[in-house]
Amino acid sequence: STWDTFTHAGNIIGGANGDIACDSYHQLDADLYMLRSLGVNSYRFSISWSRIFPRGQGTVNNKGVAYYNKLIDGLLANNISPMVTLYHFDLPQALQDLGGWENDTVLEAFHSYAEYCFTTFGDRVKFWMTFNQPHSIVTAGYGTGVFPPEVKNDSGSAPYRVAHNLLKVHAKVYHTYDEKYKAHQGGVISITLNTEWVEPKDHKNLRDIEAADRYLQQTL
Repeated sequence: STWDTFTHAGNIIGGANGDIACDSYHQLDADLYMLRSLGVNSYRFSISWSRIFPRGQGTVNNKGVAYYNKLIDGLLANNISPMVTLYHFDLPQALQDLGGWENDTVLEAFHSYAEYCFTTFGDRVKFWMTFNQPHSIVTAGYGTGVFPPEVKNDSGSAPYRVAHNLLKVHAKVYHTYDEKYKAHQGGVISITLNTEWVEPKDHKNLRDIEAADRYLQQTL
């Protein structure tokens, strides 16, 4: 994914990367044991798009599918509801090479990926999120450039184009689930938003009120 590329480019102190991280792929049984021991009743995790489709579309990685099936089944066996996020920042690098979230081809690929997940896992997953923190995708990836794809020189245009595309494809995936899957799978779908809450400096000053509202509208 783009994060593999990003972390291998020397962007982390000490030359570290994200190849292993918490290693849940190999520590699944231990993770399930800890979740059960904690007594939790739900577990939110993201599916890595490139683990299912290494190039973002086309050939499926069956080992990746098997891992998520094992995770979902393991959670349910322990009375833990899986809550699945379809996208948490890690775009397949092959799709970034096509232009990433600025390219309509990538939007169609995400829709196809989402449908594959609904078809493959939706008989057991009842809680779906399309995107994790789209505001962070936009501002950190295409504004400040501290996230991949590190776009830093187009802050007046690129963030708005990407935000528009994320909203469009979120809506398309939402309606697809609502119209094709919800009735027989019995799940719900939404999006995970983030913001830093602000209040008007002067609650009686119209300009301050409008400024606070603009900020919240933009981030949410």
